[in-house]
Amino acid sequence: MKYLLSVISILLLGSTIAQSLSGFVQDETNAGIPFVNIYVKNQGSGTTTDADGKYFLRFTDPGVYDIVFSSIGYETEEIKVIIEGTNEVNKNVWLVTDENELEEVIVNSKKRDPAYGIIASAISQKDRWNNQFNSSSCKVYIKAKEVISEKEKKKRQKEAEKELEAAENSQDEDVFATAEKKEQAANKLKQPNMNMVEINLVRHFQQPNKIKEIREGYKKYGSSYGLFFLNTSEAVFNFYDNLMSLENLNVLPVVSPLHFSSVLTYKFKLVETTFEGTRKIYKIKVTPRKSGNASWEGFIWIMDKSFNITQVDLSLDKGGLILYNDFNIKQTYQFLEDSIHTLKRQEFTYTSKTNRSDFEGNTVVTYTDYVINPTFEKRYFKNEVAVTTQEAYDQDTSYWEKIRPAPLTIEEQNFQRIKDSIYAYQNSDRYLDSVDSVFNRITLLDVLWDGIEFSNRKKKRYMYFSSLAGLLDPFEIGGLRVGPDFTLFKKWENEKYISVSPGVDIGLRNGDIKYDFSLRGRYDPMHAGYAGIWTGKLFNTIVENDALSNLFLRSNWIEENRFNAFTSRELFNGFYANLQFRYIDRHAIDKYKFNPEADDWFEGQNVPLTFENYQTSIFVLGLNYTPFQKYMTEPNRKVVLGSKWPTFSFYFERGIPKLFGSDIDFSYISADVNQSFKLGTLGTSSYRIRAGKFINTNDLRYVDQVIFPRGDKWFFASLMASMQIQDTTLTVRDQYLRVHFAHHFNGAIINYIPFVKKLGIHAVAGTSALYIKESNYRYLEGFIGLEKVFKVQRSRMRIGVYFVEATSNYSNITPRIKFAVNRYSLRSKNWGY
Repeated sequence: MKYLLSVISILLLGSTIAQSLSGFVQDETNAGIPFVNIYVKNQGSGTTTDADGKYFLRFTDPGVYDIVFSSIGYETEEIKVIIEGTNEVNKNVWLVTDENELEEVIVNSKKRDPAYGIIASAISQKDRWNNQFNSSSCKVYIKAKEVISEKEKKKRQKEAEKELEAAENSQDEDVFATAEKKEQAANKLKQPNMNMVEINLVRHFQQPNKIKEIREGYKKYGSSYGLFFLNTSEAVFNFYDNLMSLENLNVLPVVSPLHFSSVLTYKFKLVETTFEGTRKIYKIKVTPRKSGNASWEGFIWIMDKSFNITQVDLSLDKGGLILYNDFNIKQTYQFLEDSIHTLKRQEFTYTSKTNRSDFEGNTVVTYTDYVINPTFEKRYFKNEVAVTTQEAYDQDTSYWEKIRPAPLTIEEQNFQRIKDSIYAYQNSDRYLDSVDSVFNRITLLDVLWDGIEFSNRKKKRYMYFSSLAGLLDPFEIGGLRVGPDFTLFKKWENEKYISVSPGVDIGLRNGDIKYDFSLRGRYDPMHAGYAGIWTGKLFNTIVENDALSNLFLRSNWIEENRFNAFTSRELFNGFYANLQFRYIDRHAIDKYKFNPEADDWFEGQNVPLTFENYQTSIFVLGLNYTPFQKYMTEPNRKVVLGSKWPTFSFYFERGIPKLFGSDIDFSYISADVNQSFKLGTLGTSSYRIRAGKFINTNDLRYVDQVIFPRGDKWFFASLMASMQIQDTTLTVRDQYLRVHFAHHFNGAIINYIPFVKKLGIHAVAGTSALYIKESNYRYLEGFIGLEKVFKVQRSRMRIGVYFVEATSNYSNITPRIKFAVNRYSLRSKNWGY
């Protein structure tokens, strides 16, 4: 175990114990010189000074080193330093101005491409252009569209032609239904294969990074799934920042070409010099020094003398992109009154290729009508980054024709006209009734397998009855069960809904009846307000997250008569409260008859627990708080965007004696903190720390204790919820502490290995620990693994193999190799673990 943890420590911490050299580089007046190139002679490693002339250089081995300091306009200086022991060497260096190295000489130097000098000058002016004003307001127009490839378009046209032929040959007596089918097929033939969204908004900005959007118009044609940049806070492409955190686009923050040490990441080449009026513009080619997933490639245009960016045309490598196969940004700037430098236009081009179809996306964003340094009322920005009213969704054609910076193309106009026609038709009473009439027809397949469904789209009402196959449940602990299920769902225009689901079944082996009934709904969509009740008689597992082989052990099952009532709601931004009351009448299942053939699946005896029946009345309070949670407000809902702060959770559970005959008496509290965050270009770290304690245990039964299940034999469980190879199931009656940490390197290590980096494999490492006070149990595990991301249709999947080693003070634990498959969630913007 100690060897694995040593490897993990090296991976996670790097060379933090290595020797170092630091100091300032100054000119003859003792002023710090920014962006001096510093490198170790004959080794290729190096760094640059920061804006104040300070530098820091790390060494892994002791020895005598020659350090070279060079900067445009100064004579190159070379010094010799001795690195020994663990001492930090401090060395200040003074550079002498090179009087013969004029600007023209720099630009025409044969020793070094003039692009490096231009980039260095642009870096020195970053603060000027990044902090021109304290606040601004401007109008923003966004047009995002996704076009399906010609191959896919032809495929869909063939399908539509078949539908049209079938409709024309139809012998249906309902002439209206036949006409509707023809119309639908004809529309599919005419319709361009495109999805599009138009947004018009006012963007308010305040330094350093506060944004609030007021959306005045929003129009969606087709699906917005996969479209990029539907709000200006989705990704900030500020090339004056050193690192650009593009969380929904790339797995790692991307290094800007104007990073203070960009010469270590990029090669630059001056390819063209043009003029804009009397001002010279340099076009510079940007090439990564090594392939990876955190660097740009393309061109950047920089203006002479002021050294501001006028334009970029840059692309990202597909290895780091989360959803897309390739991504390009074209970004242009403008001067306001010859002094203020602002963003003018952005264009994003991206593609997504799957096994079945190809999609090309394009988003164009224009920025107009700037107001510099407007005054905002106190606490105007808060955590709400965007507001969309119902009026924005209801804007008509004349509004969009008036505000568009450029007319739509003929193809886009045709697409919108057809989409508007189809939308009006598909929302008519006649169409909805016709669709429901088809949907509500009962077929033999519905009866046998799919289930019987009825819908009323106008009233937003849906019903479901189980099929004959759905009547059967062969996997229950007591053997085959037979019984129907029913669901009634009703939703309103304001996003409130209610759902009713009763069910009943009988066990054929034991002749016992089980039932359940749930009634739940959403009463406050804007603040995640839910409430409901559930009651039933059922079999239930004691340890839900147990190893797969343990889930079917009879000792892991009990019988419960249960009544639950709950309500949950966001009380203020980021703070959620959940109240529950549970009454449970628990019974052992030792009197039930089981399938004796199942005993062969398990080692040893497979017998249920035995205990006297008892009742529980339990009150639960759960609180979750994420500070500074960002969100967008829609007409009837709130869209949560997340926070850079951890989530803090508190949980209180009280078993109340004598209430409704309750036999238990205990109190339990726990606290939890968890977070995921990026460590620059080194990857993403996640952690979870949870501590729990039973305040009193006057009558605490096994089922109500905190239970830590043993790890599964082959499957790698959630990093933040499980111990991977704990060899036994443990219970807690006093207090415990558990810690989980994992770091996904996202290519930060593999990219340095030739050839292997082309495989798209990423490294991950982490550790978990558990301490149980009453038994003085101490458990520590560490793991390292390799993960490969791949696509299934338009979804991102991740498969991993992991080596896990652990130690505890109770037993010797055998290391294991485990496997996992995980899916990326576009809704939550993460992998789950």
